[in-house]
Amino acid sequence: MWAELITRARDGGPAWTVGCVGVAMPGLKLVAARMIKNRPAWYIEAHTDDIAAELLTEFLAQLKRIDIHRPDIAARLMCWARKGALRIRSHERRDLPRDPATLPAAPATSEGTPESVLENAVRQGVISPLEATLICTTRLDRRTVPDLARERAIPAHRLYRERAAAETRLVNALQQGLLSSNPAD
Repeated sequence: MWAELITRARDGGPAWTVGCVGVAMPGLKLVAARMIKNRPAWYIEAHTDDIAAELLTEFLAQLKRIDIHRPDIAARLMCWARKGALRIRSHERRDLPRDPATLPAAPATSEGTPESVLENAVRQGVISPLEATLICTTRLDRRTVPDLARERAIPAHRLYRERAAAETRLVNALQQGLLSSNPAD
């Protein structure tokens, strides 16, 4: 059945793709529920939309690529969807709250604030103003990437990719000492 559905989705247009998602919905819901099971309420509130969006994005991407001549198509699709959702969880683990007693003391001035680091990164050409806004909006203001993507009418996976690339350049510049967090620099 899945081989036929996927063949029609590939050749017959978006209605068949929606049909594939509809048939897979019970499995997708189960995967999503397992991803957030036993998580604290703040985590569920902050990340459920991102996990669901990435899960569905990966499922749809695999509809185009999956080998329909091999067995267990549905199970393989769910596995790929789960991998997409796991990427979000692994990205978000970096943002988990830590015990304040284990954190280094914050400076008394505005030097080194996330906003000043982003401003200097833009000024020094490490990231673009749009990338700084994306990082600030999704990391500091805690807006979800799917919400921002809907607002901008672009795919969420594109924003995830842009944010990851910008953050990588930002971290590399900081680690190499190429970027100062001092507002005066």
